[in-house]
Amino acid sequence: PSPDETTTSPTARNATGRPVAPRRDRPAPAAVRRSLADLEGADDPFARTLRPFYTDRQVYRERIAETPLYGAVQRTVTNTKGSTWTVICTDDSRPAELRETVSLARRDGSTVTVLLAPAVLYEPGGLADLERAYDRYLAFEEFRRDLGMIDDVTALEVGPADRLSAVLEAGRSRGERA
Repeated sequence: PSPDETTTSPTARNATGRPVAPRRDRPAPAAVRRSLADLEGADDPFARTLRPFYTDRQVYRERIAETPLYGAVQRTVTNTKGSTWTVICTDDSRPAELRETVSLARRDGSTVTVLLAPAVLYEPGGLADLERAYDRYLAFEEFRRDLGMIDDVTALEVGPADRLSAVLEAGRSRGERA
């Protein structure tokens, strides 16, 4: 293996302040299928080692491609020529699907804006345990920042101010007690 060419930007940090490496685009499903097909005829140790990884990736891609959000963006990207500006309004309940959808939407130099709602602020009873809600909100914020660090992607939080204030106050109180 060669050294990783990805470097961390001094400004790219997650919610805990640790550096985060920029994400690279994942290969298209067609490229994964081609690589898997190339391995099918081979029966050497190298091919036997790689085959499960490509198979798992293909199944994952097919599962994501069947979701409504990804499917809608895929149809739009397929039917649109040139670069686009895609606006996605959703919550953080399915992060893997959203990450894949954003990667798909930003192909060909397109710009993506994600209006992201923290599910914890909308769920019935989501604020019953404010300390747990605060931890979930921190995970949301880290995810939102990670999305926003992808080139040509802006990820904005959308949520009710009163519920957010209650969660943030719980976090401040916990910090003061610690």
